[in-house]
Amino acid sequence: MNHQKEISLAEQNFLAFIQERRQIRESEWTLLRTCVEPFQFEDGETILAEGKIGQFLYFLSEGYVRYFSWVDCEDKTRFFAYPHYFFTAQNSLHLHAVSRETIQAVGTCCGLRIPF
Repeated sequence: MNHQKEISLAEQNFLAFIQERRQIRESEWTLLRTCVEPFQFEDGETILAEGKIGQFLYFLSEGYVRYFSWVDCEDKTRFFAYPHYFFTAQNSLHLHAVSRETIQAVGTCCGLRIPF
């Protein structure tokens, strides 16, 4: 596939992620690029707050995100998401239900997101 058009690092990482699993045609890549938008969050910024409904599926190109919940007035880390994978508040996005955890940027993180 010939990708002579300028593509961002996030798009390069997204394309590499896809091509590790399946080769795609130029026309498929062109369509995929129309479905995503870039994002960037700074260290400590809330991506999705507990009690809100998720509206995006994210592909993390750089940085990390932390999932946590409040338990007895303390935040308890549940897990982390790391580069070159997707993340979201799965039940919130899928069921349009309120999120049971908060998703927060750890350092500057960026990538692509797909709105739902």
